Amino acid sequence: MLVEPGVAIGPVRLGMTREEIRSMLGEPALAFRRGETDFDEYDDVSLQCGFDSQGLADTIAVHPPATAEVFGISALDMLVSECRTRLEGVGVQVLASDNAGFVAAGFAVFTDGDRVEAVTVFDTDYQEKLLALYR
Repeated sequence: MLVEPGVAIGPVRLGMTREEIRSMLGEPALAFRRGETDFDEYDDVSLQCGFDSQGLADTIAVHPPATAEVFGISALDMLVSECRTRLEGVGVQVLASDNAGFVAAGFAVFTDGDRVEAVTVFDTDYQEKLLALYR
């Protein structure tokens, strides 16, 4: 799936309502709440959408077995270090990083080990919250 940082993953765009996404993708395999955020998990397309308090998508994540093409780089299941090096090679500035992955403008790469397990896009409000965790 094409990853557009700060905008969309595939056909799912930030700012879409939960109803718009469900109309497009069908009923989620799982709907749950973590903290103050509601999530819908779509196993058939390997997507997870998070919704803000107004019910608008503020995060979209893609994970294997789907693909995630970021700036022409197929990131999922790539070594995190290689992914970062390749993205920096095309001009992406990493804003924060730790052993769980890294954050760049409008997107993040996450891992539980050595390989990229998810690519997430988010709006600027969510990005600020995420970066605050690194401070």
